[in-house]
Amino acid sequence: MKRHIALLSLLIILTKGLAQPYIVENFNMKHGMSSNYALDITQDPKGYIWIATSSGLDRFDGHSFTVFNKYNSQLHSEELNTLLADPIESKIWIGTHKDGLYFYDYTTNEFHSLTTKDGLMSNEITDLTSSADNGIWITHYRHGIEFYDREKQTFTPISPKNTTLGDYFRTTEEDGQGNLYIGHDGEGLSIVSLKDYKVQNFRHDAKDPTSLPSDIVRAIHIDNNKNIWIGTDKGLSLFNPQKGEFTNFKHSEKNEHSILSDQIYDIEQMKDGSLWICSNMGGVSILNLQGNTFTSPTDVSFLNIPPSNNKEGLSSPNARSILQDSYGNIWISNFRGGIDFISHTQPIFNIIGYYSNQQHKSTHAQVWGLYAEDNSIWIGGENELAYYKDNSLSTKAIPKILTHPQTHINVIAKDRKERLWLGLYKDGVVYYDLRTQRFQRVGDSTSQDLDIRSIYEDEDGKIWIGAEQGLYSYSTNWKREKEIEDQLKDRNIHSILRDKDMNLWIGTFSRGINVFNSNNELIYTSSKNDRFPSNSINHLIKDSKGRIWAATREGLIEIPNSQHPDSYNHYSLKEGLTNTQVRAIQEDMNGNIWISTNNGISRLDEDEKKFYNYNHHDGIPMGDFMDGSACITSKGIIHFGSQNGVCYFDPNELSVNREVSPTTITQFFIYDNTIEEEQNSLPLPIDNEDEIELSYKQNTFNISFNVSDFSQSPQIEFSYKLEGLSNEWYNTQGENQVTFRNIPHGYYTFKVRARFRNQEWSKNIDSLHIHIKPPFWLSWYAKLFYFTLICVIVYLLLAFYKRRLVLENTIKLQKEKEKNIHELNDERLRFFTNITHELRTPLTLILGPLEDLMGDVTLSDKHSKKISIIHNSSLRLLNLINHILEFRKTQTQNRKLSVSKGNIANLIQEIGLKYKELNQNKDVHYHTVIESGEHEIFFDEDVINMIVDNLMSNAGKYTSKGDIYLRLNHLEENQLKYTEISVSDTGYGISQEALPHIFNRYYQVNSEHQVAGSGIGLALVKSLAELHEGILSVESTLDVGTTFRLKLLRNNTYPNAVHKENKTTIQQSAHPISEVENSTAEERPIILIVEDNADIREYVNSSLGEVYDIITATNGKEGLDIAQAKIPNVIVSDVMMPIMDGLELCRQLKKDIRTSHIPIVLLTAKNSLQDKEAGYAAGADSYLTKPFSASLLHSRINNILETRKMIASKFTVLESKLQDKEEAISNNSLTRLDNEFLKQVTEIIENNLETEKLDIAFIAEKMCMSHSTLYRKIKGLTEMSANEYIRKIKMRKSLSLMKDGYSISEIAFMLGFSSTAYFRQCFKDEYGMSPTEYQKRKQ
Repeated sequence: MKRHIALLSLLIILTKGLAQPYIVENFNMKHGMSSNYALDITQDPKGYIWIATSSGLDRFDGHSFTVFNKYNSQLHSEELNTLLADPIESKIWIGTHKDGLYFYDYTTNEFHSLTTKDGLMSNEITDLTSSADNGIWITHYRHGIEFYDREKQTFTPISPKNTTLGDYFRTTEEDGQGNLYIGHDGEGLSIVSLKDYKVQNFRHDAKDPTSLPSDIVRAIHIDNNKNIWIGTDKGLSLFNPQKGEFTNFKHSEKNEHSILSDQIYDIEQMKDGSLWICSNMGGVSILNLQGNTFTSPTDVSFLNIPPSNNKEGLSSPNARSILQDSYGNIWISNFRGGIDFISHTQPIFNIIGYYSNQQHKSTHAQVWGLYAEDNSIWIGGENELAYYKDNSLSTKAIPKILTHPQTHINVIAKDRKERLWLGLYKDGVVYYDLRTQRFQRVGDSTSQDLDIRSIYEDEDGKIWIGAEQGLYSYSTNWKREKEIEDQLKDRNIHSILRDKDMNLWIGTFSRGINVFNSNNELIYTSSKNDRFPSNSINHLIKDSKGRIWAATREGLIEIPNSQHPDSYNHYSLKEGLTNTQVRAIQEDMNGNIWISTNNGISRLDEDEKKFYNYNHHDGIPMGDFMDGSACITSKGIIHFGSQNGVCYFDPNELSVNREVSPTTITQFFIYDNTIEEEQNSLPLPIDNEDEIELSYKQNTFNISFNVSDFSQSPQIEFSYKLEGLSNEWYNTQGENQVTFRNIPHGYYTFKVRARFRNQEWSKNIDSLHIHIKPPFWLSWYAKLFYFTLICVIVYLLLAFYKRRLVLENTIKLQKEKEKNIHELNDERLRFFTNITHELRTPLTLILGPLEDLMGDVTLSDKHSKKISIIHNSSLRLLNLINHILEFRKTQTQNRKLSVSKGNIANLIQEIGLKYKELNQNKDVHYHTVIESGEHEIFFDEDVINMIVDNLMSNAGKYTSKGDIYLRLNHLEENQLKYTEISVSDTGYGISQEALPHIFNRYYQVNSEHQVAGSGIGLALVKSLAELHEGILSVESTLDVGTTFRLKLLRNNTYPNAVHKENKTTIQQSAHPISEVENSTAEERPIILIVEDNADIREYVNSSLGEVYDIITATNGKEGLDIAQAKIPNVIVSDVMMPIMDGLELCRQLKKDIRTSHIPIVLLTAKNSLQDKEAGYAAGADSYLTKPFSASLLHSRINNILETRKMIASKFTVLESKLQDKEEAISNNSLTRLDNEFLKQVTEIIENNLETEKLDIAFIAEKMCMSHSTLYRKIKGLTEMSANEYIRKIKMRKSLSLMKDGYSISEIAFMLGFSSTAYFRQCFKDEYGMSPTEYQKRKQ
């Protein structure tokens, strides 16, 4: 009884506002927990925190959670009730709701289960506690209490002698004096004597205030003074076992210092002696058991930690269990809120509890202005002024003198008259009188919309005010400083101060620093134009040494001597600053410079010229800090304003080297070499001398580590090294794990150390020995096997040495034989090559006369046929000679590949058209099939032409009836893209026996369909295909047909070949784009194509249609009609056509004055000299032999048009000397008919000069021609329109009239000009001088 009274006399009465609020950090499912429903919590001897949740068991190493559940471990239950860290064995005991008892063994990293099958009383376990004799008390909800003996590994139930224990059990606690306290669910509190097993039971009695407050007991705790605390669902009780009475503490709505809730779930005493009580629908209440006396329980004050939406409260009102770890940190498990963590030390960096919503305290308010007065802080917020002192905050709303409903206080400054000057955002200036506690607006009507950025009071009491709109001041009245403003290039002023020489420093937003002397004269300016680091000044201060510091967007600027502002030091990324956007500057009591940036807070070490940086890991709020928002209290506490509240700290605490708790290796994971996921975890060594052994396949692994004091974890950085691989220490850059990949076999020692950021590395190093075993092929027995194997191999080599000599001699003789055969073949080929060179000259002399004889009409048919046979044989001989030469080139590698990028489809189309045009066998049909799509590749046109020509020729030889297809298509094999050229026929085919040999030199198939040949054609094709790096293949079936395929890689650029310019580039360089090609669609030349073959018409149309207007005709008669109607610029005509052939068409066009000027290009497969002579005799301008290429035809047409333009230019420009006699209107380059046409037109013009309506209609009527025909005729011959030509004739006539002495006005009238002025203008345009000037020159 005395001890109980003494305890009550020591209970403290806690008063509001004197205790420092706790900083609470929450962990939940977002951080990796299995569930937010945390039921119990404990710490094992290794320092891990274990949490029982509704979804499994979680282990926390200070950085990450490891979850154990029925899906990834042997823990087959997720309904967990209680945890117990075994103080003796390396085990964690887990009591479940329906699945019995589990324990986790550290040494094996395995779970083991104990159920009723193993002797357990039941599988419903609600509590586990340690006994005084190192056993475990197990509480079963329905079946009572039993004792587990560790040594005997037996379960013994409690069996009272005098009575039963009851039916429902919640918790147990042994007092160490032979008594076991049992809390029941509905049956009160029982005390069992472990000596005689007698039972006492205490129940609630509504009539007795000293009885148990409720029969539901959930928590029992015996403190260090052996006081017994009982937690029920109706309050907290202190039990007096001598009197059997209870002192009850209950929640009172009228007393905010009463316990938070009556539903008590856990009670624990901390190292400082205080009692922490977890309650449902309340939170945590703290009872300090040391201090002053009291008279009754209602006078006892609890320090409460209720739930809140910030770090000053719990995450949930449903606190279930509480734990103080080995370092004094508090862990609280919450139902629906995860776990809460309270550090045993207060953080160095703190945030003032100033919230944007004070009622709910949800988010720290944004703070702009700050001012320190002694140890209190004035805070500029949104529409209000806040005052903070002694952990207490009050606010003062700015009254209705504001002109804007939403503003904030940008800057706060105090003057010598005890007034706080408040610079508002777009609302001017207001001051708060500290004596009268009233607000007063300052300024006139023009100042109410100012955005104030800086306020400074100089020594004479004058208030300087910097705004985005300019510079203002206040002494006795409001004034705009126009004299200074006019000298500023930027009036957006962010900071103001005076230096020790009374010079005024002004920092601007975009024009740097400006310094004015006492006479308001600008004496210095700095900006990027003057090589100053930044134009934007966020803050200016003068330190205790008189130096000027500038916060800029490009770092920190120090100006050591204010008299020389052009001499400065620039601190930025090079000095270790993590962000160059410096917001504010503050000097501490020791003269150190502190700055706020967009990435935290930094201190400049001026001796080492480097920064020490602190960020959100150290407790600094995330988000940007505010410009110029900084202050320091008289105690040296520095404050910086930010988007997330006011951050404050004591710089002296950061200058002290703090001791780092021991570093421990927490996890070791092995990763599969191919799958980046956790495969297996090895047990961590209990002794640092233990070694982890891995197989050679387990050489990729991850090691996690942390400090044992979890409160230090966010502020710690680690470095590591793996001895045996490298002796260098590597910083983990904020990570607490490292992964090693593909480490060679061998012995290694992993070492890790830690330090607080910006401090020295701790000498405490944790290490782990790792042995990666070699693969079996590198083991000692494998090496022995290798040695034996080498010996056997050496023996075998010696044994077979003689045989090798024999084989070498045999091979040498065989090589000599093959060499002789090869040299013989080369000599034969060389002989044939030399002969062919000698044969080409006489063959040329033979073919020429033969072609002349073939054109001789006087020869008889008999002789003509014989000469034709000789001619064809000569051509075959010439073709054979060419093949031999090409084959020789490929064999001797003299044939070089010369590629250019172009559309191979054009070449294939031309070859196909050639064979279709020259086909003499009506039973064989040629088809060219080109797959749609892009066919741009690099290729050698000559080589491809020769390959396809040979294949098409062979197909024609061996196909007497049917179809021959030339195809071009895309192909993809083995992820490679090819362009495939195939030639297939329906001919005789090749036997399977002959197919492997057809590409051999001189090989000829022995069959009844064999055609006479040299046997080198396909060998040449094969050599050319290999030269072109192509793949040549053949498929054939007798009497069905044969298909040859040539596959070329589409992306092959042939780096070893000669590269020519692309065909389009060559074409553009060889034929510069003329005016014809640059003309608009309406002015493009018209080309008439007369061709009976539809494929050729389409080919020419598609090739030239983009440059010319193409019109077509199918025969000569149709072409003649179109030519007379359209008057094209050029006519391209076939010779052999129905109804009217090309030669007759040419004659008819040249006879007609309307079309006689049109150039004609003849196309024909007949290439004899006689055929060409006949074409030119008919009046053709050019001659092309089929097959032809579209580019050649384009060049020929373009050249003809250019020539025509050069001829016509003679009519467009007179001689520059302006001869007196007229230039003849004729041209030797034109035909007689065209010259006569121009002569007639000229005569008509000259005979009708005085006629006013002398125009194209007048001339067309006289010439009996249509307007369009006459216009195109004159345009084609002279490159002038009809009107231009008429004016040209009139101007020439004016020269002769001037010579005859006529006046200018008379000449104008005689030439039909409506006015003399118009005549003068035309004359000057033509000759470059006026008629008067011309007459003076001739005098």
